[in-house]
This record gives sequence, C-alpha cells and structure tokens, in this order.
Amino acid sequence: MELVSLAPLVPDSGVVERLAEIFSSDPDFLLASEGVSTFSPADVAAYIAREHDQGGRVHLLVDGLRIVGVATTLAPHPREPYPWVGLLLVDTAWRGHGFGKRASGLLEVMFMGQYPALRLGVLHTTPRAREFWLSLGYVAVDERSTAEGRAATVFEIVLPPLPK
Repeated sequence: MELVSLAPLVPDSGVVERLAEIFSSDPDFLLASEGVSTFSPADVAAYIAREHDQGGRVHLLVDGLRIVGVATTLAPHPREPYPWVGLLLVDTAWRGHGFGKRASGLLEVMFMGQYPALRLGVLHTTPRAREFWLSLGYVAVDERSTAEGRAATVFEIVLPPLPK
C-alpha cells in the first residue's frame, strides 16, 4: 500500500467512469441514499454537479495511482458553523484495508484549526456506516430528516487545534 491521499476531483471521462464503478460497487448504499442500485457515468456527472451547485467539494481517495474511493465536503454547512462530510465511499473491493479510516483522518486534518468540530449525517438505513463512524470516535449529537424525508443521525467529532 502506497501513500493514501485525498485529491481534488478532475472530472475527465476516465475519472467519472471510475467513480461510477465505485458508486455501483455498493448497491445497498445507492438504494438507501439515491434510490437506485447502480450509477452510470451520467449519474456521477449529475451528482458532482449537484455537489458543486450546493457549494460542496468532491475529493478522490487515491492509493498511489489508483482511485479507491470518493468523499464530499461542505465547509461550512449553510445552516450551522461546522464543516460536513457529505459522503465517504470506498470501493467495496478495497474495504477492510484501512482506506476509509485514513480518509476520515485526512478529512479531519483538512478542517483542524479552522473549525471546532466536523459533522456528518448517517441514514438509519445504513447500519454499517453507523458502526464505522462510531468506531472512529464520532458521537451522535442529533436526529434529523434529510431533504427527502429520510431519517438520519448527525455525528460529530471534536477537532483538536493545530499542533504547535
């Protein structure tokens, strides 16, 4: 395993096709969050456009030269003073290798020193995601509904100040 990093999205056709593979590798997540079981490159392009229209950023999770996942962030959230992780999705073929844990750490470092905490929402229909974030030290701070009316738990982790 090489150095894992988050890279800004450069939406060329090869990257969009790879992201379609990553999204489609987890049909249960797609059904819970998007109401479909697969994502085409056109669906990925629409998802990226929607994230950008809402002020979000899309990050590629890269291991060496291989894209193994994708994350989205929104900083700050328009209705509260915290940054949010909108998505952290690792290709199911690469789960269990620590990529999600390392990506979450990189996301936390991205906002350290700028914000007191990092938040995210986990749909009640995605218990594996709930277990993942709890295992990393995130705590439930609220219960809300998404814009589509889906029940979700808001998780938060306190961000330490930047080391001196």
